Amino acid sequence: MKKYLILLVLSVFTISCSDSSTNYNEIELDKEFNIKVGDSAVLVDQGVVIKFNSVAGDSRCPSGAVCVWEGNATVTLDLKNSNVDTLTANLNTSIAPKEANFSNLIIELKDITPYPKLNESINPNDYIAKLLIRK
Repeated sequence: MKKYLILLVLSVFTISCSDSSTNYNEIELDKEFNIKVGDSAVLVDQGVVIKFNSVAGDSRCPSGAVCVWEGNATVTLDLKNSNVDTLTANLNTSIAPKEANFSNLIIELKDITPYPKLNESINPNDYIAKLLIRK
């Protein structure tokens, strides 16, 4: 366990040196958490780092509009663990996949805000994803 913790710290240090604008938040299993675009979250006990890269698409039906379909938003996450395994996951709000399996964990997209409004655009840096990690 100590070996994995050291590897995780080194991984976070390496990532933070390469991207000094990234914020890291420590998170826990089975507890929903919010993460902003460009930020990373660290699940220390499991040796996993999650970075919210971007919103790859947002076709959700804006509030104030009448739509045939509710639409979908897709977030792109970079996942890394202490074994230096990596995965880029695209998770959706309305269609599959809504979750990714990585390092014996399930990373699930619960929601994304802000919700679109009719005739208003969303700044890509304003998105916040609500995620849940469980075994």
